[in-house]
Formats: sequence, structure tokens, C-alpha cells
Amino acid sequence: MLLAQDRAEEGVEFLATVADSWEGRNPFVITHNWWHDTLFLLDRDRVDEALELYDKRVFALEPF
Repeated sequence: MLLAQDRAEEGVEFLATVADSWEGRNPFVITHNWWHDTLFLLDRDRVDEALELYDKRVFALEPF
């Protein structure tokens, strides 16, 4: 919803405040939430941050 409303920066800020609550959740949910964070970053042209986040959290080969 935020991305469609051109509120990506608000999305990045919001996810930062709730990311700690994802610990111990279903891995799909965690990955899905980080995926949204990467989309918000890409929308803001923060490509390097988005790629780093994708590598570490979305497509991580090691559990985090």
C-alpha cells in the first residue's frame, strides 16, 4: 500500500521499527518482509542498500 502511494521512505522507516519482532517467525514471513524493504529501497534509488539487504536477508544462504 505505501509503495503504491509513493510513500516508500515511510515504508523503510516503518519496517525498521518492527524488524526486531520478526525473530522466530516463519522463514517465509521474514523473507517476505525483507523483500518489501528491498522494494522500498529500490523505489528510493537506494540500489546498493537494496542489493545488500537482498543478499543478506532475502536470498541468504545461511540462516540469520
